[in-house]
Amino acid sequence: MELFLSMSLNFFLLFNAYITSAENYYQTLNAVISIEDKANDNLTDLLRNFIASSGKEVISQISRTKDCHLKNGEINCVCEALFSKKDGVECNPVNRVSVNGTIVHGKKTYSDDLTNPNTDAFKELSNNIIQEFSKEYSKLKWFNSLTITKFSKGSVKIHFRMTFDTDEGIEGIDNITAELQKEYGKAELVTEGFVRITAPTGRVEYNTNVNLSCETNANLTGDAAWYLRRENGEETEIYGGTEVELKNQLSKSTIHLSNTSSVWRGSYICEFKQGTVKHQASVFLDVALLPKINIFTDPQFPDCKKPRPTDKVTVTCAIENTTEIYNVNWEDKDFTSPNKKFEHGNLLYSIVKTVVCTSKEDIKVSCNFTNNLNQFKPEYLTIPVIYSDTKVCPKDGDWPEAKAGYVAKLPCGSKQKGERTRECQKEQGWDKEIPECVNLDLGDISERALDLQRGLGKFTDIAPKVFEDMKKSTQGNINSRANLNTSVLIFKTMYSVSLSKNESIEGESLLTDILTSASNIINDSLKGSWDVKIAADYLIYVNGLLGKAEVNDEEKTPNINHKPCNGDCQVFNVTMTFPKNGSGVATGYKTLGEYLPLKIEDDTDLDSRGIVLQINAVNTNSVQFKFSHVNRTKNHKLHCVVWNPSDTRWSEDGCTWGGASNPEHCECELPLDNNVRSSESSNRYKGAAFTVLMAKNPVIIPYIEKLTWVGLFVSVVSLFVCLMIEFAVWNAVVKSSIAHFRHTAVVNISLCLLLADSSFLATAFPESTPSQWCRWLVVMKHYCFLAMFFWMLCLSLVLLHSLIFIFHRLRKKVYLGASFTVGYVCPLIIVVLTVIAYDNGKEDSYYLPTTCWLKYEGAFQGSFFAFVMPVGIIVAINVLSMLLVIAKLLTPSISEGSTPDDKEVIRGILKAVIFLTPIFGVTWAFGFAVLAIDHTVMPMSKIVNYAFTVCNAFQGLFILLTACLGEKKVRDQLSEIMRCNSKVYKTSRGELSTSKTSNQSSIKKK
Repeated sequence: MELFLSMSLNFFLLFNAYITSAENYYQTLNAVISIEDKANDNLTDLLRNFIASSGKEVISQISRTKDCHLKNGEINCVCEALFSKKDGVECNPVNRVSVNGTIVHGKKTYSDDLTNPNTDAFKELSNNIIQEFSKEYSKLKWFNSLTITKFSKGSVKIHFRMTFDTDEGIEGIDNITAELQKEYGKAELVTEGFVRITAPTGRVEYNTNVNLSCETNANLTGDAAWYLRRENGEETEIYGGTEVELKNQLSKSTIHLSNTSSVWRGSYICEFKQGTVKHQASVFLDVALLPKINIFTDPQFPDCKKPRPTDKVTVTCAIENTTEIYNVNWEDKDFTSPNKKFEHGNLLYSIVKTVVCTSKEDIKVSCNFTNNLNQFKPEYLTIPVIYSDTKVCPKDGDWPEAKAGYVAKLPCGSKQKGERTRECQKEQGWDKEIPECVNLDLGDISERALDLQRGLGKFTDIAPKVFEDMKKSTQGNINSRANLNTSVLIFKTMYSVSLSKNESIEGESLLTDILTSASNIINDSLKGSWDVKIAADYLIYVNGLLGKAEVNDEEKTPNINHKPCNGDCQVFNVTMTFPKNGSGVATGYKTLGEYLPLKIEDDTDLDSRGIVLQINAVNTNSVQFKFSHVNRTKNHKLHCVVWNPSDTRWSEDGCTWGGASNPEHCECELPLDNNVRSSESSNRYKGAAFTVLMAKNPVIIPYIEKLTWVGLFVSVVSLFVCLMIEFAVWNAVVKSSIAHFRHTAVVNISLCLLLADSSFLATAFPESTPSQWCRWLVVMKHYCFLAMFFWMLCLSLVLLHSLIFIFHRLRKKVYLGASFTVGYVCPLIIVVLTVIAYDNGKEDSYYLPTTCWLKYEGAFQGSFFAFVMPVGIIVAINVLSMLLVIAKLLTPSISEGSTPDDKEVIRGILKAVIFLTPIFGVTWAFGFAVLAIDHTVMPMSKIVNYAFTVCNAFQGLFILLTACLGEKKVRDQLSEIMRCNSKVYKTSRGELSTSKTSNQSSIKKK
């Protein structure tokens, strides 16, 4: 029997003159002892306490490595405890530690001779290094060997490998390496065997919990680091995340995986770092996988409309091609042999299914994938068969004929993943296409961000690469909702990681890449792909990331301006003013306001009128804004609003608008940030987003519309009555030229106003008025109102003529010819020219279909001023005429003799004002006040609007009461007519009564 021994040789050696003391050096020796079997037990006891010394050498700690027996000429060996065969090597210590290292030899110059191990230069340098390094590293107990593996460039970079038979005292390797670095250069060492790792044996199930741990016998300072090396060679450090938890104790570390998947399959490396030395251990975690299954058919909608008994359809289940081997089963056994092929990185399993067209039922199929741990995942599909009586959506481009009530699907382009879907609705037919296609590069960036969130990688290492790639990706074609949603998801994921790990955005280049990426995805060209939810998430997560950055200088991109503010500062076209000692960081987003919900608490429909501003402030609880070029439409209220993320809408809480006199001004309060320390709570405020929104509809004066329609109806009835009265009393009251002209003017004014008011009533509901009707009714209103005012002008001018030229009377033919020309021809010319000037009366140019009235675009803009300007001139002339009448009343003529009584004068003036105001259209002067005073100015706008509406909607009634019934001759004639009618009525009744009496007498006589 032979006994192999491992012995530690301890010897002493004096150094040269530079060393003044001696040190211990260790060498492991191997020996063979042949003994009789009977002496085995005695030898074991003898060697356990054996110590031998010979001069400077001491042999101790002898351990048995293997026990060999000779039997029948054959030697059979068994490794002793704590020793084992590994990689074909004879019994080595179980706790053997191997060290791979590099160290730079700064005093040597690299040459090509050092490439080949067989050259003299390689052998000479290798032997020298081995002697020098062995001399130092053999100071560690159980030092076994040191070899040079190669030399490489970088001065001369030495690659070497050492072994130690146990891990006892290995922690001292760092001190020795540190000393060697002083002589040579930078060194890096990696040990294997010093750290022990524990992991599940064999495969682990998909989507389960797993614990891995590593530890050392030495008390090392610092926490262990974990790395995952995937099968493609990619190595990533593991940090805590949503799917992994790290726990570090003294010389021990544990990770807990909560959701095993393909993400966590690979080699796990546990590393304790000690200066220049990395103590590592690794283990492979084999995770059984389950696939994501995409099941589809070809054709998607089998056609059984034609008379045939059966049809064939190919059913395919596609999965990602991985190393996992699945057992694939199909629920329905009625199929041909399954086919398997590779396509675009996917593994496709297909069968051919027979569709029985006479059954008239949809067919259900499924495929089931089972891994070698008997975990399985099925996927089901109902095949929508089109029969002769099936309602379908017709073929539309590349969309096939589809069965109603189902969703058609098409694959995305070659550089995208996902699918395009389109629903075939039962009643409305084809719905719009929903392209859920994500660019491959953007999808890969999203996966990297999600891996970071799961716990793979360090934020400060991954974030710069993520946003650098995202900046490039978003500069391309990303015009789809799916791409925008994925982009915002990347921001969301990165913000969540930074928040959970308390990471900051460090480095100007990283901040620039974030801003550029965020700016790219709010370009105007992508407007059609945004929705409210994506925009709301964008605002939260982009602002969250930017809030993690330290801003010293302004950063500006095409759509985002990010800058520090102190006092006054400008972001795009918005000027912000902070109170004294107040400061903050402002971020302006150009187009984002158009994508966010344009509503506030009262559900007012709004339009975006300014950029969205994110403010993070210090030492102030309020900020003032001036939104330049806000383009407010007259009578439309602006709302200064702050974003409420919890309700996903804008709110006016804490914000004040400057009003119509200062429409560009807003002042808002900032919410206090309760998440900061109490010592800072008095000067730190939450980041909040602000903007200004304009109401789509003008401010509505209460009851003004109802009052208008009631007034117009009363006017129409009154004007009709007025015309009837004029026709009834005409011959009796028209006795002079002045009377003739006055009543002619009243009749024409009443007729024009009647037609105009009737046209207004006809368009009381513009949304239901046909477009052509609306156009002609606008022309009618425009013309009739102008004609009414020109007739008023004629009446006013005749009155002026009679006051100024007392002894000159106008002839009937002259004033009638002139009045009809002015009253009807002049307005006709104005209307015709206006229609021609505004695109021949085109909708939204000459008139608005929403109001069926002339278009108002601002001061002296729009067809509305083709009505306002002539009316304004006429009203001014009529007011002048009325003032001359009043002046005449105040200045008696010579023929009147004595000065009249003051009361009589006042009575005459009041009578003139009351009687002339309606017929001269003076009340329309309120209309200019309506135009001048904004509806948002309360209560003045209410006063003016109510006055205008009452005076002019009821103008027909006032004309009836003043111009018609206000004349004594008319009233007298009406009374006479009524008396005559009464006499006729009584006479008729008397004759009728007499006739009845005579008839009764005749009957009695008979």
